[in-house]
Amino acid sequence: LTSVGAYGDIVTFGSGSGFTTGGLYYYGTSGTWAAADADSESTSKYLLAIALGSTPASGMLLRGYAKYTGTSYTSMTNGGVQFMSATAGSFTETAPSNTGKIVRIIGYCIDATNDILYFNPSNDWIQL
Repeated sequence: LTSVGAYGDIVTFGSGSGFTTGGLYYYGTSGTWAAADADSESTSKYLLAIALGSTPASGMLLRGYAKYTGTSYTSMTNGGVQFMSATAGSFTETAPSNTGKIVRIIGYCIDATNDILYFNPSNDWIQL
């Protein structure tokens, strides 16, 4: 993988713009990708992807390996579980713990030194 790249199941369908490369997005019922957010069931239970550019045409990683040295991938530890974050478009190694938040595993850190994530979002989620 290059400094920003992915290997795996990549699609280019749907609409949306202004994405953050490496950010976490969901594919909503209107056919639009938007920032995933553990604050709400409506922004966290759908199909998830990692943006590979500023629009879906740049690629959306549905499952596979991603490398990005941006802020979305900071504070990972090797083997660490990654959860959808309550910060829109982000993920974290700390599961949400407040009432009403959604807990959903999105993958695992493969190499913290080189910012490599195995992205394989769970189909299961729970609301606290």
